[in-house]
Amino acid sequence: SHQRWSIEELYKTVKQTLSMEAFHAQSLRGVQQELIAGMTLIALARVMSNDCETLINGSNHRPTRGGLRANQKNALSVVYNGFEEMMLRFTKSCATFVRTTLARIADCMQPDRPHRSTHRFSQKPIGKWKPPKPS
Repeated sequence: SHQRWSIEELYKTVKQTLSMEAFHAQSLRGVQQELIAGMTLIALARVMSNDCETLINGSNHRPTRGGLRANQKNALSVVYNGFEEMMLRFTKSCATFVRTTLARIADCMQPDRPHRSTHRFSQKPIGKWKPPKPS
């Protein structure tokens, strides 16, 4: 039937581009992870191609006659081939963020004062249902 054509094309693309016909994992959980990873790549490619269509054709949700449509197989291939680089760049930017955050926290460090003359204790009243903690 004509309505099944897009599903068959997606299945063919998944088999060819993502090599998901033969799974590498040997456990059920591993196969599920491979399927989820593949579907995530497909969804990411779809989102990126939709954004590309919007940028090129304007804010119309669907391209009108004469508008350009993204080739989904090509979009999936581009995302699949560039995913590792994208993740590495994302990881580097996350690492930069973590280093910057740690440096900012280090700038606000206070010295520890172990030999205080008075013992610190909470001023918070003891609740009705909470017994006092042993000293």
